[in-house]
Amino acid sequence: MPADSFSRSLTDVLIEQTPEFLGIYDPGLGWFRRVNPAGARLMGYASVQEFLAEPSRALRTAAFSTADWDALREQARQRGRQDAETEVIRPDGSAFQSCVEPTYFQEEGTPLFLVRITEQNRLHQVEQELALSVRRFEAVFANATIGILVCNRVGVIVSANQMAHQLFGYPEGTLTGELIEALVPNASGRQHRQLRESFNASPSVRSMGAHSGDLEALRRDGSVFPVEVSLSYFSLDEELFVVSYVLDITYKKNAQQALISERQRVERLNAELEQKVADRTHALLSTLEQARAAQRRAVQGPGRRAGARRAQVALRVHGLARVPHAAHRRAHFGLSH
Repeated sequence: MPADSFSRSLTDVLIEQTPEFLGIYDPGLGWFRRVNPAGARLMGYASVQEFLAEPSRALRTAAFSTADWDALREQARQRGRQDAETEVIRPDGSAFQSCVEPTYFQEEGTPLFLVRITEQNRLHQVEQELALSVRRFEAVFANATIGILVCNRVGVIVSANQMAHQLFGYPEGTLTGELIEALVPNASGRQHRQLRESFNASPSVRSMGAHSGDLEALRRDGSVFPVEVSLSYFSLDEELFVVSYVLDITYKKNAQQALISERQRVERLNAELEQKVADRTHALLSTLEQARAAQRRAVQGPGRRAGARRAQVALRVHGLARVPHAAHRRAHFGLSH
């Protein structure tokens, strides 16, 4: 029948391609009637035929007896599936920790078990690597020196690190469940929600505020502080999550303002100095001009005084010359005394 043929073909593919042990155990035979190539190699056999021809027709285990194996199969028959951890010993003596999982089913009324054996060494290694990775992530997330907020599509905060709680003034763990708009000043309107929906529609790794100027964040007590915010995102189980990295730049802004104030002070001092230089230069030029005028007067002064003296001398000489002449005339006309 086509449906049965398809099912068998699918079963064949699944069994043959499984990278771990997968075999069909027949309680009537007391052994496996089928096993996949990867499973035979895991058990330490060169081929599937060599494994199926195992003379003892039993899994070699150090602490798992035949009675334990029978009890495990009975539990699987009653519950549908059962598992147990045990050490499996290969023919060459090497061993590995394993998880044996029999699943009960029937084929044309014949009870069978689909047995899956997973090497626990590798599983434990993967689990340890995953646990280590999780611990590293948690350490980075928890101890980051910037605030980190993780929100879902509707803006509900699902995770926040310790620094985020400190920045926004919330007790540890209380940011979870809050809307991200609770941390944005003047976000009661639709603008921030529209921005969030726009980001959800086309998520990207970018900085906020590149085109809208300085950003501010809102603390629990109602105060605001300047921030720089970067956005990233990830998807988990087909759900989008947005990660906000928040950096308090109060000290940076204060330093910038102090720098601006200092530059303005220097510019003001330079302007005052330039004015003083101009005033003193003007005063110096005025004094110099006065000195030059005084010098010109001093040069012209002796000539004028000499001329006056010469005139006075001439007048006096002229006066003396007229005295004898007058006396002669008085004598001539009998006017002498």
